[in-house]
Amino acid sequence: MLKARFFYSFIICVVIYWLVALKLEILESLNIQKPIRNIANKSTPAELRQNSNTSNAEYNEKLSCPTGPAIAVVYDGYMNFGNQLWSYAVAWALSKSLNRPAFASKIILDKMKLIFPNLSLLPLEDFNHCKLKNFKALNSSLIKMGENLTEQFKNENLRVPVKAVIPELLLPLLEEIREKEFKFHNSVMYKMRETIRLVGGHSRVIVAVHVRRKHYDQYLYVMYRKLPAHSSYYLDAMDWYQKYISKGKLLFLIVSDDVAWCRKNKLDEREDVISVSQDEGHDLALLSMADHNIIDYGAFGMWGGLVTKGSTVTLLNSYYNGIMAKYKDWHMLDESTYMKRAQL
Repeated sequence: MLKARFFYSFIICVVIYWLVALKLEILESLNIQKPIRNIANKSTPAELRQNSNTSNAEYNEKLSCPTGPAIAVVYDGYMNFGNQLWSYAVAWALSKSLNRPAFASKIILDKMKLIFPNLSLLPLEDFNHCKLKNFKALNSSLIKMGENLTEQFKNENLRVPVKAVIPELLLPLLEEIREKEFKFHNSVMYKMRETIRLVGGHSRVIVAVHVRRKHYDQYLYVMYRKLPAHSSYYLDAMDWYQKYISKGKLLFLIVSDDVAWCRKNKLDEREDVISVSQDEGHDLALLSMADHNIIDYGAFGMWGGLVTKGSTVTLLNSYYNGIMAKYKDWHMLDESTYMKRAQL
């Protein structure tokens, strides 16, 4: 009886999640606009000037209302750090491609600048006096590699959606992403390098392993009708590197939102595997700066795969992985071996 109640409760939760996701997708497709409104914890221009390297004249010029269309990233209360990172990056890349200003909610900037101090977008809240409106939700399916976007989005204010994972925009800008806009804070880099030193990684080839477990099973079910990856995927991906990259010199460092699951499934019992998760900045820096990556799914791990200069092993048969396989050293293991089909 208890099993039946639990089963029906789970089905109800999944259906509610699916309906909410479907509603958001329909709203995006119909371009129904969310109002660009004031958000809590707004800072004043004076406070921003105090924390900026720009002069008063330069900052006042930046605060001038846009004379043409603009781009905005608006925090909706549900964006995790990976989603915020990608949405900001897409807005920044669009701003460069379309030669128009882009803004982001202050709550997003405040968190991201703890990790990336060189971010250039200004707080959307400081431009409330401009009465920016009629923002059209960006349809990522319209963006293709190498396409001229100026005519396509001519005279339109664009709002970057929550799950804006669009590698086509960012791949041509990887050097600028790594060295300028998304250059890690010195304190973050120090913490990451100290981790590598403590585990004896300086003389080894580092492979960062991202294991995403929490709060993603329902998304996998709704979008792909799949269950989360079996633990054997991560071990087989490690074996792939041992076979094809460098035997005996590899060191696998696990970062995860569920370290207990990794230990329970014995991912770190091998001599060449160590779990090193600390915080978002540290873990993202390790994924980004490692020689190679193993990722599963989720925006956080995808970012590491995007910016790493080495190989990436992954498994989900998705649009993102298809694009990345064309332009980077990208290797996909058979998802049917490691991800079971979800059953009602």
